[in-house]
Amino acid sequence: MLPLQIAARVATRRFDAKRKEVMGQGEARSGSSWAVNPGSTFPGMGLLVGVSTTPPSRADDVHALMLSEIRALAESGVTEAEMLEAQTALREQWQERLKDAGPWAMVLESFAYTGVDAVKLYTIPDLVMQVTPEQVREQLSAVVSADPAVSIVLRPVAARGAQPVPAQPAKADN
Repeated sequence: MLPLQIAARVATRRFDAKRKEVMGQGEARSGSSWAVNPGSTFPGMGLLVGVSTTPPSRADDVHALMLSEIRALAESGVTEAEMLEAQTALREQWQERLKDAGPWAMVLESFAYTGVDAVKLYTIPDLVMQVTPEQVREQLSAVVSADPAVSIVLRPVAARGAQPVPAQPAKADN
């Protein structure tokens, strides 16, 4: 989970920069992010999700750019500077989570279900700093393939009864 959280943070920053470069400042104002949603019901299963808002006319371009950028990151890995920035931010985030009672019920439920000792939560801020760039590249490469398992582009329904353009599945078996 931790190497993929670092990869998601780096991917978000890289994508924002690439989007501005490719599409210009005017169209690059929309929000984009990558996130990891670890599985609890089936340990080892989870989601690496990239989400971006954009004008419908640019949806296919943004979709293609997101896929190419996450694949490029999986191939090249993270730089030392990206690694340090992501580790520092995630460490602080986990330290804050340990103080906040809000997410605890869900986290403890998940840990109880999977048999993970909840005391391990207190070690996560330090574990974040032990993740290596190679671990990030290896974990990301393991979940990012040439063809994503699921890739979805959502478009708003056109005004006044016009029909939306049907989305094409990423693979025939979606």
